[in-house]
Amino acid sequence: MIVAFDGNVFAGKTTLVNCLAEKIGCRRIAEHTFFVDQIRREKKYSPEFNEHLRYLQVDNLRQKAVGKGIVMLDRSFVSLSAHIYALYFFSGIDLREKHLQSLKSLLRQKKTVIPDFYVFVSCDRKIAQKRFSAGQSAFLRGTPKMFIEKKYFSAVVKFNSLWQKEIVNGCVVKSNNSGCNKLAQKIVRLKNEGGKKMSSKSIINLTSKIFFNK
Repeated sequence: MIVAFDGNVFAGKTTLVNCLAEKIGCRRIAEHTFFVDQIRREKKYSPEFNEHLRYLQVDNLRQKAVGKGIVMLDRSFVSLSAHIYALYFFSGIDLREKHLQSLKSLLRQKKTVIPDFYVFVSCDRKIAQKRFSAGQSAFLRGTPKMFIEKKYFSAVVKFNSLWQKEIVNGCVVKSNNSGCNKLAQKIVRLKNEGGKKMSSKSIINLTSKIFFNK
């Protein structure tokens, strides 16, 4: 069973994943940033999308780490879709169609990890800002300042909220101890009950619906 954790930067996703791993014992798969240097750069599109395409292709590496039992996935394709959505509203750069085409192709080739359950880790922007400004953590993680800007941050929240509204296999949590305890119980229960992954078609249809407000 694969559980994905998506949301804004410094929302507490990794902290929540580590908390859950300690409570229920499971495999953890790091976010795209830790794998992207293994993906070669292409020159098919604009510089912005060429870099984004590398992140989309990371799942072909991450899926090799998926094993039996419960797997915690730090960011899924949902985060990458949310970025494209937020980028459009923040700067007017429209990569939505290219993203959909590339995601559809990777899904068809089975090179994208499809989670069984989606967790949107919610966090107040002021809290994220404080975490961003604390020490050199943002610098060390290479987090662009744009990601913490109000317009971008809010767009990511909107995308994830709309995603959660349309699916049955997901939930929204705050990254605190209480959220960790309740979510751990829920995940164990879901594993025992079993479930059904979203199809590639439903993923593309939902992403397109949110992108273009259809």
